[in-house]
Amino acid sequence: MDPARTRRTFAAAVILWVALPVATSATGSDRSACPESLTRAIPSRPRPAAGGTDFAASAAHENERAREIQIEHEIVRGNLPAFMRRLQPVTLSADLPGGRTVTATICVMPDYLAIGADGDFLRIPMSLHTAAEIATRFGFVLPTRKMVDAIYRQCGLPPLA
Repeated sequence: MDPARTRRTFAAAVILWVALPVATSATGSDRSACPESLTRAIPSRPRPAAGGTDFAASAAHENERAREIQIEHEIVRGNLPAFMRRLQPVTLSADLPGGRTVTATICVMPDYLAIGADGDFLRIPMSLHTAAEIATRFGFVLPTRKMVDAIYRQCGLPPLA
């Protein structure tokens, strides 16, 4: 695969932080816990299901289209680590004319989308089309740049240089 195509595919995976609004407030922060009900559209992980290592081996020699089909199939059937179903709250704020600040809390997956089990998973790059199909299927949305920036600021990693 050529490097430019690899970068485009990875970029699509990076934007797959799935987010949903939870609460809004016109005054101050509202970092509510994310209810489990937000992930109810994601099926339980099937048994048996490929772990990340097995999935990587099976998809390694597929062409791009076949790999995208496999990725979507595995995720839509629930083959993702359990920790991905524990959404994390992230607070967004915007200043309105007149000095008011509006704050919203969104719930995001704790990592890039992955295939497999908690102990054997693969963070999975995918096309934007596949990412959008999966997000729509589960009732999620793909994040905006502002959401991604807020997620990064609040995830506990050191600031980018």
